[in-house]
Amino acid sequence: MRSYLFEDFQRIVNIIIYIAVIGIIIAFVVVFLKNNGIEISLPQIGPKYTSPKRIEKRNLTQKSEYYSNKGYSEYKFGNYSKAIDLFEDALALNARNATAHYGIGASYFKMHSYDRAAGYLRYAILLGYNDPEAYIMLATIYEYNGYLERAIKYNKKVLKFDPSNYKARRNIDNLTQRLNNLKRK
Repeated sequence: MRSYLFEDFQRIVNIIIYIAVIGIIIAFVVVFLKNNGIEISLPQIGPKYTSPKRIEKRNLTQKSEYYSNKGYSEYKFGNYSKAIDLFEDALALNARNATAHYGIGASYFKMHSYDRAAGYLRYAILLGYNDPEAYIMLATIYEYNGYLERAIKYNKKVLKFDPSNYKARRNIDNLTQRLNNLKRK
């Protein structure tokens, strides 16, 4: 006489084998369809799915911000070359990081490499970086290169979003006076 325990065990083993065979068949079908360019859309089950590309982009932006913050710390301590390296690492992860562009421009400005600074500062402003100091640095570069009208223009842009900026007002007054003196000669 056969044991009922043995029969139950045999049924469980058979069920597991059937499930495994069905899983293998489904896997082969999915691979076959994908290899032939047929996409399978499965219904949404469980929590909302976030695509790997979106996760990767978010992670890259966060890493870029991390390097920007590290660069800013080095900038504050006067380590401009190291700050530039960190800001460039941030740009490698996110080329539209306005803070990193500003950081490189400001670092070059502090190192008196004004031509290099101007390009980064202009691009930071183009990307929406609206810190008055970026405009003032760019205005100073224009002033050093003899473009007094452009220097005045950028100082006036500072006053549009920071009307009480003393530095910009003083620069406009000085530049206007210098420009008038040059026109009289």
